[in-house]
Amino acid sequence: MHPFYEHSGRLVADRDTRALGLVSMAAYLLFWAAAIPVALRALRRAQASVGPDGNRDPALEIVRARYARGEIDERELRERTQVLRPQSVGGVRRR
Repeated sequence: MHPFYEHSGRLVADRDTRALGLVSMAAYLLFWAAAIPVALRALRRAQASVGPDGNRDPALEIVRARYARGEIDERELRERTQVLRPQSVGGVRRR
């Protein structure tokens, strides 16, 4: 037996511990099955609010908020975000 499990092994030495091992393994799998998607979703949300250069663009956030409140329509949202997003010209980014 692995030395790390020796102390707990003595506690359940008189019982059949296979079921406890399976329950423990299932609990770990369920934990990671829930934790990984939550972490990925949080990472995607954090990346979505950060621009390509690594900084948040407050102008884009304002336009998105106005669209969410219904102040501007989808056509105007697209026009404004197209103007505000950095565009590549000749390999050099310009704003």
